[in-house]
Formats: sequence, structure tokens, C-alpha cells
Amino acid sequence: MIEDKVQAESDKARNRARRKQLEEEVTRIVTSAADLALKDLGPEVEALRQEIAAQTIGQTEVDDLTAAVDGASGLVVRGEALLS
Repeated sequence: MIEDKVQAESDKARNRARRKQLEEEVTRIVTSAADLALKDLGPEVEALRQEIAAQTIGQTEVDDLTAAVDGASGLVVRGEALLS
């Protein structure tokens, strides 16, 4: 009876230790795979970032376009006034 309890506790402790070891190993493998994936994707992410940056309109361009729209709107109003 006592031996059975001692054996059961020993088995539980061994199972906990094995579970912890497996968890640590899985964590190590997943972390390693994630690091490798990030390393492999790094150049692609950088190229995509540069492409997006090249396509992004800056505030100066927005201000210029707003001024052009305002100017064109003014010309439309003047043109309509001349036609009426």
C-alpha cells in the first residue's frame, strides 16, 4: 500500500518532469523556427517596406495637390460665370 503510493508519487513526479522537458523542447524548437522564419523573411519585408515607402505620397505632395484642386475649382467657377 505505502509502496504503491510512493510508486504513484514517483511516477507523477517523473511525468511532470518529462512534461516540463517536452514543453521546454517544444518552446526551443518553435522559437528557433520563428527566428529562422523572420531571418529568411527579413529581405522580403524590407523590400516591401521600401516599395510601400516609394508609393506613399508625402505631405508636400498632398499640399500641392490640394492647391491644384483649389486652383482648378476656381477656374471652373470663373468658367461657369463666363458662360452664364
